[in-house]
Amino acid sequence: MGEIHEAIAFFNAMPMRNIMSHNILINGHVQHGDLESAINVFDEMPERNVATWNAMISGLVHFEFNENGLFLFREMHGLGFLPDEFTLGSVLRGCAGLRASYAGKQGQQIHAEAIKAGANSAVAVLSSLISMYSKCGCLEDSMKALSDCEHLDAVLWSSDDCCLWISWARRGSCSFI
Repeated sequence: MGEIHEAIAFFNAMPMRNIMSHNILINGHVQHGDLESAINVFDEMPERNVATWNAMISGLVHFEFNENGLFLFREMHGLGFLPDEFTLGSVLRGCAGLRASYAGKQGQQIHAEAIKAGANSAVAVLSSLISMYSKCGCLEDSMKALSDCEHLDAVLWSSDDCCLWISWARRGSCSFI
């Protein structure tokens, strides 16, 4: 815990702060479980970039404030910031934590945005898509996301959802694998 206090003291002593110093402090607060302080730093920032939004959305989703993460994603988008693969991966993980009926609809919209951004084949997006579709009971969409993958990464194959598919396939519930 001492490291975050030292980082805060250093940040407060800085004569000029930039986006990167704010982003580092947000990430430090999130890593130390202090989401409230991370939000305060975010809210007080005079200027933000995509990494700033990613840090905050990821932090909200990590602490299961999934609807807040989705709201922040929409705000980011409304202000003209274009999401990258990390933004999309985080917000899709957040969708996976929502009610199944709501998650599927929101997740499909985010999936469409990933396709539009050309980020739908990024591992961060694919693994989150597979997880999100699996958790909201959309197994066919989850399998489609996996089949669209050009290179099946070890991370994807070792995910809990892929293990779940293999289990379903062995029981005859899934013919994809």
